[in-house]
Amino acid sequence: MKKRYIFLTGIVLTSTLFYLFLSMFSHLQSSIENQIREEFNKEQSLVTERIAIQLSEIFVDDISKNIHFVRQSFTLNKLIEAINSKNKKEIDFWKKGAEKVFLQTKNRIFKHSCPRFKNTSDIYQVVY
Repeated sequence: MKKRYIFLTGIVLTSTLFYLFLSMFSHLQSSIENQIREEFNKEQSLVTERIAIQLSEIFVDDISKNIHFVRQSFTLNKLIEAINSKNKKEIDFWKKGAEKVFLQTKNRIFKHSCPRFKNTSDIYQVVY
């Protein structure tokens, strides 16, 4: 009878220890998964932030540089002067020069620019 109690007590203790062991490792596993998930979310937010900064640098800085270039373009200024003077020969000359400058530039803004000389008061239209 005494062996039976010892055996049953051993089974109860073994199953209790096994349950504690499983619950401890389950809790450890879930805490590790949560930590990994938090680290992943932090990294993902950092990557997203870096991408946003790079995109703003690309577009905002490029746009401001391109607008500055367009504002100070020698050929456009001369074309405007020629239009104001209504000299057809000069208008054609500076129009061709402006097309060469803006349409042959490798810059992104000028790939979408198109001359607007027909029936309009606009000189150039730049589509972004």
